[in-house]
Amino acid sequence: MISIIFVENVCAKEWTISLKKDIFYIILTSFLIFSYWAFVAKTVYENFMSGFSIGGINFGSFFIIVIFYIVFAFLFGIIKLIRKVNNYLESIKEDVNNSDKKTFIKVILKIYPFTKKKWPSTKSRILRFFLVIIVIISAMLLFAIINMPW
Repeated sequence: MISIIFVENVCAKEWTISLKKDIFYIILTSFLIFSYWAFVAKTVYENFMSGFSIGGINFGSFFIIVIFYIVFAFLFGIIKLIRKVNNYLESIKEDVNNSDKKTFIKVILKIYPFTKKKWPSTKSRILRFFLVIIVIISAMLLFAIINMPW
């Protein structure tokens, strides 16, 4: 749901109408999930959320939960930054007259994932769907045959 809200708001020029309600649902749901882990499923919580260490510094489970909320808040700053980039790219696209720069900007706009592009055709969607299915099934078969060291 977080990624849906992110993509929905990145591609729009204004915040969506349901943004406040969506944020409330995400914060409430994550709070309830973390509370369930901490109070009801304590053994699972302690095993799963035991924390991690970097260079001898141990970060506990509480720190991981705080990082979740910080990263969630940080996403809205990223949305604003991407919107500024979108506005800049749109203004450049209209102002450029040099053919070399036009080609460069067309390449950038094709690669950049957050610009509005026309919807792919049905044939293209079906082809992409089956390519993704083939890659996923191939990876599943590969990892079923090969034993990983972990």
